[in-house]
Amino acid sequence: MILGYVGAGGLGQQIQIAISLFLEHRLLTLLLALYLIVTVVDYLSAYLRGRLI
Repeated sequence: MILGYVGAGGLGQQIQIAISLFLEHRLLTLLLALYLIVTVVDYLSAYLRGRLI
């Protein structure tokens, strides 16, 4: 969640807006998007580390 607040393409701002306006469906979608982004980047970095070593 901190990644979203710091950067991640403006997701943090959108999450904050959804929280403040009680937009639960939008918040869930944004959190799922953030989760997917973090998961894909994690797998990609693990793959690249494996290729380099």
